[in-house]
Amino acid sequence: MPVTPAIETIYGIDFSGAENAGNSIWITEAVLDAAGILVSSCRSAKDFLGLSTSKREVVLPKLVEFVADKRNAAFGCDFPFSLPAHLVRESTWKGFLEGYPRLFSSPEDFQKQCNEGNRARCNKNEVQRKTERRWQQCIPVNNLRMYKMTHFGIGSFLRPLVLEHGAKVPPLTDGNPGNPVVLEVFGTGTCINLDIGLTSSKQNPGKALRRLESLRRVSFASAC
Repeated sequence: MPVTPAIETIYGIDFSGAENAGNSIWITEAVLDAAGILVSSCRSAKDFLGLSTSKREVVLPKLVEFVADKRNAAFGCDFPFSLPAHLVRESTWKGFLEGYPRLFSSPEDFQKQCNEGNRARCNKNEVQRKTERRWQQCIPVNNLRMYKMTHFGIGSFLRPLVLEHGAKVPPLTDGNPGNPVVLEVFGTGTCINLDIGLTSSKQNPGKALRRLESLRRVSFASAC
């Protein structure tokens, strides 16, 4: 039985599908130590990747290259990795990725088709995925605030990582041993579970950081 390499580095990607995604995407880098998680860096994608432009068409391919090149690393990303089941025609998630460019020609087409499919099945434009229904704060994949993030996250980020670079996206697909692990995360849900509080995490980030440190799970390097 092959041995699964241990995760050595953890990255959090606050994703965005905005035109100037390099300014809107933020990347946190952390390592595992004896005390838990040591956060060493948190920067915009433009600065983190050393780019001269924040344009989405440059930033997303460079971000894919960065993730694909990391061995024994895990990446948590805060965008939907799939759609409500009634909107997915393929029998497997990998098949869904393969056909994605043929299904949706643009973020606007993606939103339009999701609206139509939801109305036909549920008589409303926006429908949460089953995995999201435990959280009132989860925004449906085609919401005005979410549709570009979903579209570019699946089509321009996950698709090449999985199909071209063999990234692992558990439990949806396996990849090659040592290749990066990409996980869908919901930061708001983490804040709720850790009793940090939504208001404090957004309006008083210092209080949220102190709460994390008090849990003895997360510490921050002096450069952060």
